[in-house]
Amino acid sequence: MLNTSVRTLFITLDLPYPPRSGAPLRNWQNMNLMRQYGNVAVFSIFKGQPPQKTLPGIQNWYHYDLAQKRPLKERLQNRLSGLTPWRYAYIDFFYTQPAVDILKQILKEWQPTIVIFEHLWLCRYLPIVQRYPCQIIFDEHNVEVDLFEQKIQQMMGLRLKTKMKLEKFHLQFMEKKMAYKADQIWVCSQSDAEKLKQRYGKNLNPYVVPNGINVTDYDIVRRGECISAFEGKSNPHTLIFIGTFGYPPNVEAAEFLTQKFYPEIKQLYPNTLLILVGKNPPPALKNATQQEPGILWTGLVEDVKPYLAAATIVITPLFKGGGTRLKILEAFAADRPVVSTTKGAEGLDIENKKHLFIENEVEGMVDAVDQLWSNPSLYQQCVDNAYNLVKTHYSWDAVANRIQPLIQNLFKINS
Repeated sequence: MLNTSVRTLFITLDLPYPPRSGAPLRNWQNMNLMRQYGNVAVFSIFKGQPPQKTLPGIQNWYHYDLAQKRPLKERLQNRLSGLTPWRYAYIDFFYTQPAVDILKQILKEWQPTIVIFEHLWLCRYLPIVQRYPCQIIFDEHNVEVDLFEQKIQQMMGLRLKTKMKLEKFHLQFMEKKMAYKADQIWVCSQSDAEKLKQRYGKNLNPYVVPNGINVTDYDIVRRGECISAFEGKSNPHTLIFIGTFGYPPNVEAAEFLTQKFYPEIKQLYPNTLLILVGKNPPPALKNATQQEPGILWTGLVEDVKPYLAAATIVITPLFKGGGTRLKILEAFAADRPVVSTTKGAEGLDIENKKHLFIENEVEGMVDAVDQLWSNPSLYQQCVDNAYNLVKTHYSWDAVANRIQPLIQNLFKINS
């Protein structure tokens, strides 16, 4: 019998709600699933103020705004740290003494049973939490050193590459420390679990807690009841790519779509509409596509479902990155077929040409889209298979079944 008096504190660098991109969607999933064991509190640390002061179903939400001026001593320390070529400054950005003071107060007064760290970038708060009698979970959304090595390979110039290689050692040290100091480490997929064990030793025991979605949230799209973003202007040849364009792999994917893929698919289907949904589109890329009426940048949207309702195919041409793609799971739940690269579908337990189409070259992607648009039977078979998969393997209920034995294990450690 599970203890129902567990108090879980999430420390996050993302806006918890509304969840509009991958990391917040994962956090919101885990926050809601941990509520079945007891009260949940959130301490968010990011630049800016939340647009709202409450979270649905969560009574305690604390926030620190990183836009506030930092203490003089801290500013001087950060300047000195910046002179150290091997130190990765992004980790220091999220750490500040005023946030430490708030965290100490939360730990003292709220007394959490479990503290869940979201992302590696909050690692400097680990020693603070270790002073209190609670279990620590490190929820690693990506294997960050793996992603950092991908960035190094892209860089031009010996000086910058050398600097990044030195920074990698600091990043690797902190990632290994978090992995071994935490009572549990959660990852998104089995492939990420294997990457961690290969990098940091077979003694490490990562637990797979998949990215999932609340499938019923997308029923309105699946049943055709959601008002389309382009009401009255239905286009059966509409593609959608969803992502945050401050993330370099998404920018690369958008460049691939607009510069290579779109000109080819337009030759087959001249009325093709490509919708790019997400915040922070690069000005250069956005300006380059403004002359093409068939490509639409939406910027940040309050709700992606009207855009899913407008689209007939979701396309995810990612060539770098890590974790698993919630955008694919959203498409599955909304009855929208997916065309993806191998990297875009990485970490998901899927079968090519059954749940989605996987292609890594322009010609293959164009052919996959053509097959889906020209063959209604194939289209329906694909969305049916995908919907069954997301419901049985990647729904919140399915993820809850993965989390339950992990929480039970923490209780055994406590007893």
